Amino acid sequence: MTASPSSALILILRSISTRPGASPVLSVDYELMKLPYEEILEMILFPVVNEECCLLEDRIVVKASDLDVASVMGMGFPEYRGGIIFWADTLGSRYICSKLEKLSKTYGSFFNPCAYFAERVSKRTPLVS
Repeated sequence: MTASPSSALILILRSISTRPGASPVLSVDYELMKLPYEEILEMILFPVVNEECCLLEDRIVVKASDLDVASVMGMGFPEYRGGIIFWADTLGSRYICSKLEKLSKTYGSFFNPCAYFAERVSKRTPLVS
């Protein structure tokens, strides 16, 4: 499944941005529009996993299970997935870290995995423990 914007919305935004004196309302990256659903999901959720690892690294949060509860109760993460850290472990932290590294090369440092995350991957330690 590939995400695609509404053609009616694109026409409206283009007409607004091409008016004399108007600043561009929409800057469309057509390559990003071609991304499959799974990649879009990864680009949104993998940085969240990384940020939660930063919270663990900085000892703002003591247990990963607290982050799982917070992700379910606070951001509406599906509880049947067990929370975002538990979900990340089911996908594999090595996979997520490698995807973040690839994304950081393409889109910038926002996607750089934190040291805690990279250390867990190198030691093959689950994020939940």
